[in-house]
Amino acid sequence: MSESIPSASAPKGEKPRRPAEEVLSIFRALCESESQVPHTKEERISISHRLHENLDELNSAEMIHKYEYGTVPTYDSLSRAAETAIAALLADQDDPEAARLAKLIEGQVQSIRTWCRRYVGTVIRFHRAKSTFFKMDGDEVRDALATSDAERRRVHDSLLSSLATFNELLSEARAIEHFPKPLAWRPGFDLPAGVAHTHAAILAPEAIADRNLIKDWAIAADCIDQLKAVVGFITEESEKAASEESRPQSPEQG
Repeated sequence: MSESIPSASAPKGEKPRRPAEEVLSIFRALCESESQVPHTKEERISISHRLHENLDELNSAEMIHKYEYGTVPTYDSLSRAAETAIAALLADQDDPEAARLAKLIEGQVQSIRTWCRRYVGTVIRFHRAKSTFFKMDGDEVRDALATSDAERRRVHDSLLSSLATFNELLSEARAIEHFPKPLAWRPGFDLPAGVAHTHAAILAPEAIADRNLIKDWAIAADCIDQLKAVVGFITEESEKAASEESRPQSPEQG
């Protein structure tokens, strides 16, 4: 069975949904195009609006909004969890097992990021391959669809495994060295707004067990990662906050 996100009727007031493979292909092409030239702050805000309009057509749009506003774990919140564990493990420089675990934890965050990018890539490749279907007979089309779905499922399974391994490594690390336990996000219990942008947070086993939820999370994580690379911020609010922080303070403010 295909894991692509089907189109669906959007609630009143929302954009109609389109197939994920179509939306993600357009989104990645836009990101690649806009990243080729420098932009002013005003242009970057305009580009951000345009990219968000594209993402709003996904069935994953709700997860993308949660990721943007830090109510679900992000790459950065996973990295904070990893950094906290690694710092505790490496505090004892005479423990080879702690050093081994630290190295494994460090590599696992990048692995998760890679599998998210590869998952979205399988969705996009399916969209591009559809343009060749008209040249095939019925059996060839069925074979091509089966091959595409098998690749997507393999990558999806690898992402789930990578997330589960990350949690296991953190638990193993806590058995060796004490450090603050990261927040664990569970479906139906979102983090307070912005928490994932400032704290260590991971996906709980209940979340990892939900294939459809992790599919949406992977799409959100990869799309927001691409958006940040192009415009330099996640939301206009975060851009304004960054501008305020970098602005010199007057004596009475200091």
